[in-house]
Amino acid sequence: MKKASTRKRIITILCASVILISLAVVYASAYWQAEPIQDVEAATQVKEYPINEYGLTYGNGNDIVEREGYEPDLIAAQGIDGVVGYVYAKDLEGDNKPSSPDEAVRYMKDYENRRDVAMSKGEQYERVIPLYDETGQKVIGEFGISWAWQTEK
Repeated sequence: MKKASTRKRIITILCASVILISLAVVYASAYWQAEPIQDVEAATQVKEYPINEYGLTYGNGNDIVEREGYEPDLIAAQGIDGVVGYVYAKDLEGDNKPSSPDEAVRYMKDYENRRDVAMSKGEQYERVIPLYDETGQKVIGEFGISWAWQTEK
């Protein structure tokens, strides 16, 4: 009889311990759980660029990263003479877009030759594009696109 009551006590203590440990785990996981996002829609919404009176979006280079690659029509820039304005994104890209790897290699060799000649003459910019006011209509200066630095061979 004594063995049976001792066994019952041990089983009761073990069951109570399991219940207490389970409650502690549930409480701890609820307590340490990360704060839920209160406004899921706002957290996942892509920020929109401001739009000027001509329907053009505008912003700065830092905004592009925040907007996951979406760039505005007009990008803030400082002109050659220090004036701050905007350049058209399409003007920054230029027209030279190779259509094959071979064409890209030829373009880069030509570019390096042109760059070396221009830099030997003291020419700072590969090309100069217009700098506009926030409307994108009025030219207020020039923005210089510098030559890429010479790489070690």
